[in-house]
Amino acid sequence: MIAQSRWILGGVQLGLDYGIVNRTGKPSRDSARRILAEAVAGGASHVDTARAYGDSEEAIGAAAGGSPIPRVITKIAPLTSDAEAATDAAASLDASRAALASTQLDAVLVHRAADWWRPGVRDVLRQARETGLAAVGASLAAPDELLPLLEDPLLGYVQFPFNLVDRRWLAKPVLAALERRPDVTVTVRSVFLQGLLAGGAASDWPDPAEGAQHVPAIEALVSELGRTNRADLCVAYALGHGFVTSVVLGAETPEQVQQNAALARNPPLTADELALVGERLPAGSAGLVDPSTWRKS
Repeated sequence: MIAQSRWILGGVQLGLDYGIVNRTGKPSRDSARRILAEAVAGGASHVDTARAYGDSEEAIGAAAGGSPIPRVITKIAPLTSDAEAATDAAASLDASRAALASTQLDAVLVHRAADWWRPGVRDVLRQARETGLAAVGASLAAPDELLPLLEDPLLGYVQFPFNLVDRRWLAKPVLAALERRPDVTVTVRSVFLQGLLAGGAASDWPDPAEGAQHVPAIEALVSELGRTNRADLCVAYALGHGFVTSVVLGAETPEQVQQNAALARNPPLTADELALVGERLPAGSAGLVDPSTWRKS
């Protein structure tokens, strides 16, 4: 298992305008350098990026050699052809290494779980693992992708979305499968659900009726559990689950990095508090927990 801090920096904002509540846009290279340095100061061991995140890898590579920056987790570009899968995966990995320059690359993931099973891709990943990577793994979207992957001993790292309203990963078969693989690093993203859960009523909920149901319940839990704010509740909820190694927290400014670091230092929810969240806050609909289904205006 990778020695990873309780929070790691999300790198998608370094290369793209990302997030439904993003108001500042993609940071400049100078700002990206300061974000990365602030992440190290705030205790983040790694930054999570991908070939598909615009020029995020290039921004990280450009910061190398100056202030300290986190170690790197990246993802190969999504694959489109079985016939070219192994060649394309190897080329993506080579491009990542070139873009990241002298930064320390610890793990490489497939960006889509299905790509793990394409012809030759596991061989590319195994060779990368045997020649210096700490782990290889997969970025997932749904629990049915996780279960077969956990049967593969080559898998050492998974990343998937998990938050207050996404209860799919708490199904007994999923938890049991994760418990059988304590050697796998589990990083969870989307703890704020692209900002919706932390933004409350001010957020542009895909389904306003569902937002009207969730926002008051979240506000009540913040008060009852003595949390600082909605964002604190979101992070404490994710880190309260024993299967979670780390949470991915993105930022568009150095100030947001400082706020994220402070959130990660707060105590996680206890088992009793997690149970209370489950009782008081309804699970999100299938459409809510999957941002790819949201209608973009």
